[in-house]
Amino acid sequence: MKQCTQCKQTKKYNEYYKRASSSDGYKTECIECSKKRTNKWRQKNKNKIKQYWSKWVKDNKEHRQQYQKQYMRSHQQNNKAYWNARNSQRRAQKLKATPAWLNTDYAWMIEEIYELCQLRSKVTGVDHHVDHIVPLKGKTVCGLHVPWNLQVIPWYDNLTKSNNLISGQSALLLQTGENNV
Repeated sequence: MKQCTQCKQTKKYNEYYKRASSSDGYKTECIECSKKRTNKWRQKNKNKIKQYWSKWVKDNKEHRQQYQKQYMRSHQQNNKAYWNARNSQRRAQKLKATPAWLNTDYAWMIEEIYELCQLRSKVTGVDHHVDHIVPLKGKTVCGLHVPWNLQVIPWYDNLTKSNNLISGQSALLLQTGENNV
């Protein structure tokens, strides 16, 4: 048993973080008090943390890309059932988002965009994805699976964008009916 220096309560050793430099091998404050202190500091220093992580992401872009690619590859291999279910759900969502008035010319344009994606990946050596500018299943808006809502972007940009609508450029592209291919 040990007394916490913050809340003054006596608690078991498993309620303290380990610390090799301490005489008993544990921190002086309990886990609960330590978390409270850390959360308070984070609230006070939101901007400092944001700046730090922005700089770190910028400085370690290649490292993050490699790590993310390796992680995704191993995750897909180890969780095939999950990814199969996710992909079939995505296909179904795409079918629902494909309007009935989409004629063969538009379908051909969509095929061309997917072929362009493969070609860009082959030529540049960087994987590219076909992205929906307005997501098919967004939080505030749902887009359509039509040529002017598709763009070919590097895989990393697509994964970081996730299921979000990037407002300025996307809205302009959709208004003009152009695609960013």
